[in-house]
Amino acid sequence: MVINLKPINVIGFSIAESVGLKGSSQPDDIFVIKTLLNGIAPQDGGADGTLDINDLTNTPEAMEPVIDAILVFQNAHTGLLHDGRVDPEKNTIKRMRLMFNRRKGGGLDVNLTITPDGPIFGPCDARGFSAARLRLVGDEWSAFDGLAPVRQMVPIGKTRKLKLKGTNGAAVGFALESPKVEILERTSDTVTVIGRLEGDADLSVIVEGQRGPIPVRLQVRKASSIPIDVVHLGRATLANGLMIATQRAVTSVVSRIYDNQANLTFTSGTSRIVDAVTTEGRAVPIDPNKKLSIRSGFGPLTTAQEFRFDDLKSLVTNRAAITMFISTQIIDDEDSNVAGRGDPGNRMLWFNPATPGSVNTNIVPAHEIGHALGLGHITTKNNTGFLMNPTVQLNNIIIPCETLVQLPS
Repeated sequence: MVINLKPINVIGFSIAESVGLKGSSQPDDIFVIKTLLNGIAPQDGGADGTLDINDLTNTPEAMEPVIDAILVFQNAHTGLLHDGRVDPEKNTIKRMRLMFNRRKGGGLDVNLTITPDGPIFGPCDARGFSAARLRLVGDEWSAFDGLAPVRQMVPIGKTRKLKLKGTNGAAVGFALESPKVEILERTSDTVTVIGRLEGDADLSVIVEGQRGPIPVRLQVRKASSIPIDVVHLGRATLANGLMIATQRAVTSVVSRIYDNQANLTFTSGTSRIVDAVTTEGRAVPIDPNKKLSIRSGFGPLTTAQEFRFDDLKSLVTNRAAITMFISTQIIDDEDSNVAGRGDPGNRMLWFNPATPGSVNTNIVPAHEIGHALGLGHITTKNNTGFLMNPTVQLNNIIIPCETLVQLPS
């Protein structure tokens, strides 16, 4: 399986389909139109920040204020259709961009694209390319930040090639003044950089006809490695074999996902079997022939072989490692289809590789390891492919660069 990431819009406001009355009104396009209208002054027919850019639903109720705002803008300008809809590259969106840029000072209306360095091969070779500029709200990446720089991770000592293309063949140049990143090669539309020192650096993209440079934020990350300790809950017949197989598979596959995107790898740590878990001051013996119920919250324990996730932290022996508790007997108390959960406070997770309906025994622990390291869910619209999407699917393999701030370096 090969997944080719599409080039994305860096700075510049374009829509793929129509937005508004009788329009397709896709979430990404709604975001663009709301952002434009919010940045336009009232005297120019703009919404002046009154539209909620975090609400990208297209129900009739949600679209009503958007359509009204589009009509207000259209009625404020001669030569525009007063149809309550914005169509791709027609007069309304062109006028919106003009008014937006006039108020913001220019330099934003560039249909500039950035292309990842190669495709994604299977679940293992992603390039840390941010397919959306995300914003953290509370504990989750649940909003967009359309005016933030696009980010690209660059490992120390390794290269990234970025391809950038200006509108209508406009010439593109690159400038970089930072000891953290060095430009190795540049052409009329590509630049190859190498990471030198950990930290952030701004690659300035200079486009012919624009008043100011456009920043692409380069995040330089040093190589780091974290051991994965495996603890089998109960002396099942195949406990030793399951520990070894799981540890090898997880460290290998998960390392390749995180290495390419975060310069982070995992190694095999210790492995052991435990016979009991202490909960409420008493030891609960683990019978490998019975289901283990792990309670996520703090409700009362109702069965003999039941304990809280928090009870497992007393079994963690290396706080610097990720501790993965495994058993084919584990069942989540809230949802029997859940194959694992991660705890960022204690760098631990539990994982049942035999959970019915589990989409992929490598992607699930990769997702839970993300939680154990501090990564929150990504719940924005159109987040298919993101590793931390709460609806874990086979193709959830992308770690957007914005979220790397939550990972240890």
